[in-house]
Amino acid sequence: MPPGGKPRVRAGNRHAEVSDLAYLKIKDSKKEAEKAARREAEQARRREKAADFDLQQATLNIFKHAFSEVLSDGEELGRLLQEVKAALFAREFERAFGSESYLEAYASRWSPTRSLAYEGVLRDVAGHIKHLYVERTEEVVKDEVGGDEEAGMVEAEKQDEAKVEQEVDDTAREVEKITLADTKPDEASPQPPKATTTRHIPLLSIGGGAAELVAFASYLGRNQPSSLPPASGQITLLDSAPWSSVVDKLYAQLTIPPPLPKYASAAIKAANLPLIPPSRLTSSFIQYDVLSLPKDKLAELVGTQPLLLTMLFTLNELFTQAGIGATTKFLLELTAVSPIGTVLLVVDSPGSYSETTVGKSSKKYPMQWLMDKVLSSVDGERKWNKLESNESLWYRLSDGLEYPIQLENMRYQMHVYKLETGDGA
Repeated sequence: MPPGGKPRVRAGNRHAEVSDLAYLKIKDSKKEAEKAARREAEQARRREKAADFDLQQATLNIFKHAFSEVLSDGEELGRLLQEVKAALFAREFERAFGSESYLEAYASRWSPTRSLAYEGVLRDVAGHIKHLYVERTEEVVKDEVGGDEEAGMVEAEKQDEAKVEQEVDDTAREVEKITLADTKPDEASPQPPKATTTRHIPLLSIGGGAAELVAFASYLGRNQPSSLPPASGQITLLDSAPWSSVVDKLYAQLTIPPPLPKYASAAIKAANLPLIPPSRLTSSFIQYDVLSLPKDKLAELVGTQPLLLTMLFTLNELFTQAGIGATTKFLLELTAVSPIGTVLLVVDSPGSYSETTVGKSSKKYPMQWLMDKVLSSVDGERKWNKLESNESLWYRLSDGLEYPIQLENMRYQMHVYKLETGDGA
């Protein structure tokens, strides 16, 4: 033992202690980094959940404002809904959707939940439809005060609520004249219109109406990654029922800023934007029985570029009402005229709610089986490849959502197909 009575520490032991301390520090540092990463991930999930809730509430508000008159008379709405439900239960779809009052009652009661569910479905199948987007560059529409389209809508809202001050004193006028006189020609010349690039996707909704329009708008209006141009779309709604007036009311609400309190601040007004600007959503409605649609007209509606086709709570109705023969003929014609790469999205009631009775024996066939049978029977240069299939899914409303009347959760089946060449390319 050395003088002083303290044991001598060997160099090797000292190095081992230092290594152990360094290891512990690194280990603690990794733990802290992992905790920080988990906190950031949890915060991101909360932000996403909050944004999703806000979009859901904004979607419900579209229906609330579009059908405020219908929703304000609970007794009359109840009577209309009972009549619509009776017709639907009897599978008398033509009667259920035969009048504007029935359509507005239906749209105010059942379309809100469906639109939320459909928007969720579009997000779920986003990976299957990303190839349908085509980049477009267009000039931004200017309004009279020089702002872009969205700013113009906000300005119009302000002008409706307050008078613009008109009096300007003489000194200010003179200063303005001097300023303009001293401005160089290049500075005073109007700037060229701004160009904006969007990712555009076309959609043909067979049997589509209120829920499909709002779901598509919500999907396009959802915040996208900043690395991508904003999404835009064209939706064509095709149905035998007279949805035109209902669709127009909803489109108007989708593309204008929502109502604000009379005394809202200027900052709130400036931040008050529509769910989606009209420059990013175009909509058209065609009233026609799809089974009576000539093949050349169907080809015209489909177009020459791959698109998204939807039949949402429609296909089983076609099998039930028109029969297997007529519906099969339509599906084969749709296959023949659709461009390669087209995606078909089918959503309908699950299980026994989607069955068709065939023959004198009244044997029942599931809609999914009939659909697969028809689509897989296509021969030649094109075929439908099933990308995804779920026989039973639930859409559950988020807690805390507000709407004038009670809404329910929704159960459905969902199937996705892509039209490909015979060799699978």
